[in-house]
Amino acid sequence: MLGFAGCYAALLLIAHRPEAWLMYTMVMLQGLFGYGIAALYGVIPADIFGGRRFASIFSVMTLGGNLGAGTGPWITGYLYDVTGSYAPGFGLCLLCSLAALGCIWMASPRKIRLAAGPAERRAAARAAPLL
Repeated sequence: MLGFAGCYAALLLIAHRPEAWLMYTMVMLQGLFGYGIAALYGVIPADIFGGRRFASIFSVMTLGGNLGAGTGPWITGYLYDVTGSYAPGFGLCLLCSLAALGCIWMASPRKIRLAAGPAERRAAARAAPLL
């Protein structure tokens, strides 16, 4: 979400300072941290919210993402038609990204869970007799 937020912030800054480095920053943030982790879309929430409720949490998260993907371009286009600028749409996207980041932060557990392999090795090491 920070990648998306940074991308939208760079897009807002480009309107005031049209410099190449801002464009490259926006592209790198969008590509590396936005869509670059698309393969981890299910893994990250499984790690944060794993357990009995993961399917429900992942379903709501996916529904929210799909609603945003479907309505975001329409709302941004509407705001452009009304204001003549993309700034309100990009600002709204920035706020939504930061709100989503805050929601994930508040909902995630504050303890570190071990994956199956490391947890088993650690348990085996504790159970092994000392020589």
